[in-house]
Amino acid sequence: MRAWSGLALAILAFLCAWPAGAANLLVNGDFELAGPVGSNNYGPVWQGNFNLEVFGPGAPEGLEPYSGKRGLMKTAAGAVLSGTAEQTVRVSAPGEQTVTFGCQAWVYTPPDNPFRESGVRVTLWVDGLAVRSEKVSWPQKQWTPLMLIWTGYVANEVKVTILAQAEGRSGPMGVAAFDNCSLDISPPAARPNLLVNGGFEQAGPYASQDPGPGWFRTGEFRVTGAPTPSAPDFPGGTYERAKAMMLYTHGGVSTGTLGQFVPMPAGYYVLSLRGHVYLWDELNYGGDGADCTVSWLVDGKPVKTQSFSAYFDLPNGGWSTVDWQWVGHVQSGISLVLSANVRGVNPVSSSIVIFDDWYLNYFDGSRPTTPVVTDTGAETPVRTQLTASWSALDNETGIDNYQYCIGTAPGTGDAANWTDAGLATRVTRHGLSLEPGRTYYVTVRARNYQGYYGPEASSDGITVVAEPQPVSVGQARLLPDGTWVKLNGKALTLRSGNDCWIQERDRSAGIRIASDVLFTALPGTIQNALGRLATRDGERYLDLTELTFTGQQHSPRPLVVNSRNLGGGPLGAHTPGVAGGTGLNNTGLLVRLAGRITAIGDGWYCVDDGAGLRDGLPGGGDGPPGVRVIGPVTGVAVGDFVRVTGVSSTAVLPGGETVRAIRATAAPSKV
Repeated sequence: MRAWSGLALAILAFLCAWPAGAANLLVNGDFELAGPVGSNNYGPVWQGNFNLEVFGPGAPEGLEPYSGKRGLMKTAAGAVLSGTAEQTVRVSAPGEQTVTFGCQAWVYTPPDNPFRESGVRVTLWVDGLAVRSEKVSWPQKQWTPLMLIWTGYVANEVKVTILAQAEGRSGPMGVAAFDNCSLDISPPAARPNLLVNGGFEQAGPYASQDPGPGWFRTGEFRVTGAPTPSAPDFPGGTYERAKAMMLYTHGGVSTGTLGQFVPMPAGYYVLSLRGHVYLWDELNYGGDGADCTVSWLVDGKPVKTQSFSAYFDLPNGGWSTVDWQWVGHVQSGISLVLSANVRGVNPVSSSIVIFDDWYLNYFDGSRPTTPVVTDTGAETPVRTQLTASWSALDNETGIDNYQYCIGTAPGTGDAANWTDAGLATRVTRHGLSLEPGRTYYVTVRARNYQGYYGPEASSDGITVVAEPQPVSVGQARLLPDGTWVKLNGKALTLRSGNDCWIQERDRSAGIRIASDVLFTALPGTIQNALGRLATRDGERYLDLTELTFTGQQHSPRPLVVNSRNLGGGPLGAHTPGVAGGTGLNNTGLLVRLAGRITAIGDGWYCVDDGAGLRDGLPGGGDGPPGVRVIGPVTGVAVGDFVRVTGVSSTAVLPGGETVRAIRATAAPSKV
């Protein structure tokens, strides 16, 4: 039997990267947009009690930002002090999601301190319910990864709350700090299960005794999912999703049993059982306790039974995983029996046992396929990060986890040790120290749900080269695709998903940027960008590697255009114009257009200023007259005369023609 903390599974090595399989949904996650060092200004979007302090290089006790120039911290000398920061992200549509939060924590507790340790605690909330919480209080004086993963139904929003508490009551200063926060919300991977309702998601209402279809119950087990504040590291009541079954007592004794029978055709089977147990005994006092027994029966006869007690067999106050395998002949079926006993009478206290997320599967002795790993090309001028993507298969039980490392030879980790990536198939690793002239390889391995790792595979290598000299946006747009470009001091005008647009402050040229992580990409800021030129849908863009906030702000005035001038003609040999476009190429620039709304769709509308264009095609073509505007549309109707502000961009028609488009910065305003 193997038992471990469920959250510890998420951090098997040094997590210094953010899995970038989807957009990071936190704004200003690295706090580079925070106020001056020493202030309580967390920067855009973050909320909290604003008792934390912005720190920079040279902070107390050797603390340095994990990445960039800023982070948040709390210090205390002769006292214990704390502060919080939080951010809420709304989902685009309700549904089942896997929510993953990651950050870096740094703590210091003075020696010979008789009190509690300094610490950083992160709590993950889904639709107002705390579902995960984890704390870092060790090791000291080094950045330590803190990661939370939860899967379940998200109706409206996800909130992250970070508490930093500095312990300095012994006299010297204690420190607690955090940096580099990221949040990913993605659809979960499917998992096979022979058990019916193995995660109790079909159980009855909260506090009821109905475990739902498939299960029988005896005793005082009840449906949980609501917060249980008295239990440490257990704010939500479930291991995953919304519901679990709990046996609880306060000042008494309680027992209960849950069970399920799975009928199976007679035959020889190799099976795997995995589930999760939470035990908590408040006082660990004589006679009190939280105990459970897991029994696996075949044709009514036990084939594996084990009992667990808080403190003695499993950690007190945390989730543990039961992972068993069995081989043999089945005549009629398999039974799973989960029993528990909680006692809290010596003196009056509380004890809890919770069961959640049980899976019975056909055991798969095969391993995942060899991954196919690709990096971003033959060379990179960036010395602090690398990006790689990969794919692998396991058709029997599915992929449960990926790990990767980075080194100067395939399979080595001298640049970055083996690191969990969860189910992400693309990662941007930050905080590296790459040497110019050396070639680095990303090596990946996949693990299936039976815990087996497949063969390792490496990328073909990427060599670190010298950084290019800065150029203007106009100069960059004259260069061919694949050229590395550095753009300094450019105004950011629009952020949309994983893309943003920057331009010269004098409005002479603009360009699109595509990125996995846009921590500081907010309109009105001045940014330095480093990346490689490419073209998509007829629009030049920078495949971003680095985006750095300069600390300055500037909001350029939009360029007033008519629809015929929107987009413009070609610029040199490498920047195409739109179909029928004439005049100066203005794709990438912030523009303003006035006209009448001729059609409204889902996330788009058409505006005609009298030119009679049809999605940018002069005289004819399909669709309503006007140019297409991509963005929110509220408070207006077809026939309204409006003013639109957005970035001059492109769209591709079904016939393959590249036409004019505006990517709006806000909903249209009536004129």
